[in-house]
Amino acid sequence: MHRFFSLKGRLSRGLFIGHIFAVTIFFIGLTALYPHRLFGYNNLDLLHNIINKLNLLSITCLIIQRLHDLNKSSLHALLLLIPIYNIFLILCILFKRGTVGPNEYGEDPLSFRKIF
Repeated sequence: MHRFFSLKGRLSRGLFIGHIFAVTIFFIGLTALYPHRLFGYNNLDLLHNIINKLNLLSITCLIIQRLHDLNKSSLHALLLLIPIYNIFLILCILFKRGTVGPNEYGEDPLSFRKIF
């Protein structure tokens, strides 16, 4: 669980996609269970906002860990706010191979596979 809210370490492509999928399914399920639709509450309800903020925070942390695997600083996550460039950056995050071996952000997340 700490992986979802940590800014440290590296995350490989496969783990990144798996974690993003897990977070998305979890928060969709959590939102579906929340009874704001049943009782007619406004979508700006406090609990709904907290759920959305936690979702945004966890996805941001996962993106930063993936950027660390590419040997990029967390400040590159701000570049996702720039139109057109954000598409290029997302494609790099999804498809570019991470740095082989250790970098300044930690050990290679795939290094254990070389042992076997």
